Amino acid sequence: AGTDVAVKVGECAKNLDTRAAEASNEKDKAMIHELIKKMEGGFDGLNKFVRETIWHALKASHQNFETTFRGLEHDLTSAGSQVPGPGPTLLTRQSRQSPQPEGEKDSD
Repeated sequence: AGTDVAVKVGECAKNLDTRAAEASNEKDKAMIHELIKKMEGGFDGLNKFVRETIWHALKASHQNFETTFRGLEHDLTSAGSQVPGPGPTLLTRQSRQSPQPEGEKDSD
């Protein structure tokens, strides 16, 4: 997933409370809640597990981004690569001196 998506998931997970989860059927919701209550740690334990799992996924995403970024940085700035000059400009005119007739010198 893209970095922006991973961050958004992390932001949603920080306030996660599985007690608030919905189900399309009330009987299913009651059954799921009972199963969670019987788990070690109950809802709090499940919330912690989900947040930690998402945290590990975020760390992996971050590390992948950093590795890719460093590789691109190296490729774009290494001695053997062709670093392009200034990019295109939106300016249509550049400030420059008018050509002088042959034989005249700049006063600078």
